[in-house]
Amino acid sequence: MAAQLLDGIVAVVFDAVGTLIVPNPLAHLVYADCALRHGILIPPNEVRQRFIAAFQGEEEVDRREGWRTGEDRETLRWRRIVSMVLNSNDQAIFDELWEYFAKPSS
Repeated sequence: MAAQLLDGIVAVVFDAVGTLIVPNPLAHLVYADCALRHGILIPPNEVRQRFIAAFQGEEEVDRREGWRTGEDRETLRWRRIVSMVLNSNDQAIFDELWEYFAKPSS
């Protein structure tokens, strides 16, 4: 019976971040601190609002594209989110955030 329940299932996806995993410190605080280190002053609450809007925008892009993903798409996705949130295309800012969130401790 259990084997029949699994027939046809190819993959299982979990919504981990914000559901099972909560970053500490919260992502918008990390973004605000990173921005400040690079001379950009944006209040954390504004960073949070921009992050939500940017993330939702990229989710819409992914939905329209059939949820296809890969390393190139993920890099572009997060580069665009960082750019929209911090109003900066500074490679050093992107690299710092990319490397920070790549760590399991983040």
